[in-house]
Amino acid sequence: MRRRDAQSRCPELTVVAYDEARDAACFEPVVAAVEDLAAGVMVLRPGACAVAARPGTTAASTSCRRP
Repeated sequence: MRRRDAQSRCPELTVVAYDEARDAACFEPVVAAVEDLAAGVMVLRPGACAVAARPGTTAASTSCRRP
Protein backbone atom coordinates (compact mmCIF):
# COMPACT_ATOMS: atom_id res chain seq x y z
CA MET A 1 0.00 0.00 0.00
CA ARG A 2 1.30 3.43 -0.85
CA ARG A 3 2.05 5.86 1.96
CA ARG A 4 -0.63 8.38 0.98
CA ASP A 5 -3.26 5.66 0.69
CA ALA A 6 -2.33 4.32 4.11
CA GLN A 7 -2.37 7.78 5.69
CA SER A 8 -5.75 8.61 4.16
CA ARG A 9 -7.24 5.40 5.57
CA CYS A 10 -5.56 5.76 8.95
CA PRO A 11 -4.83 9.44 9.77
CA GLU A 12 -3.15 8.57 13.08
CA LEU A 13 -0.59 6.41 11.24
CA THR A 14 3.03 7.21 12.03
CA VAL A 15 5.43 6.65 9.14
CA VAL A 16 9.05 5.91 10.04
CA ALA A 17 12.12 5.64 7.85
CA TYR A 18 13.16 2.18 6.65
CA ASP A 19 15.63 0.50 9.00
CA GLU A 20 16.47 -3.07 7.98
CA ALA A 21 18.04 -3.98 11.34
CA ARG A 22 15.00 -2.75 13.30
CA ASP A 23 12.56 -4.42 10.92
CA ALA A 24 14.49 -7.72 11.12
CA ALA A 25 14.47 -7.59 14.93
CA CYS A 26 10.72 -6.90 15.00
CA PHE A 27 10.05 -9.74 12.54
CA GLU A 28 12.08 -12.31 14.52
CA PRO A 29 9.21 -13.28 16.89
CA VAL A 30 6.98 -13.88 13.85
CA VAL A 31 9.60 -16.19 12.32
CA ALA A 32 9.94 -18.03 15.65
CA ALA A 33 6.16 -18.55 15.80
CA VAL A 34 6.07 -19.86 12.23
CA GLU A 35 8.98 -22.21 13.01
CA ASP A 36 6.89 -23.67 15.84
CA LEU A 37 4.36 -24.74 13.20
CA ALA A 38 6.61 -25.63 10.25
CA ALA A 39 10.26 -26.56 9.91
CA GLY A 40 12.57 -24.90 7.42
CA VAL A 41 11.38 -21.30 7.49
CA MET A 42 13.46 -19.07 5.21
CA VAL A 43 13.39 -15.32 5.76
CA LEU A 44 13.24 -13.59 2.37
CA ARG A 45 13.42 -10.10 3.87
CA PRO A 46 12.08 -8.52 7.04
CA GLY A 47 8.33 -9.01 6.79
CA ALA A 48 8.37 -11.94 4.35
CA CYS A 49 9.28 -15.59 4.80
CA ALA A 50 8.91 -18.85 2.91
CA VAL A 51 8.13 -22.35 4.15
CA ALA A 52 8.66 -25.59 2.26
CA ALA A 53 5.40 -27.27 1.27
CA ARG A 54 4.37 -30.49 -0.39
CA PRO A 55 3.78 -30.39 -4.14
CA GLY A 56 0.26 -29.30 -4.99
CA THR A 57 -0.07 -27.06 -1.95
CA THR A 58 -1.35 -23.58 -2.70
CA ALA A 59 0.68 -20.51 -1.78
CA ALA A 60 -0.41 -17.97 0.80
CA SER A 61 0.83 -14.44 1.28
CA THR A 62 1.47 -12.65 4.57
CA SER A 63 0.59 -9.32 3.03
CA CYS A 64 -2.87 -7.95 3.62
CA ARG A 65 -4.47 -6.22 0.67
CA ARG A 66 -7.73 -4.41 1.16
CA PRO A 67 -9.88 -2.86 -1.54
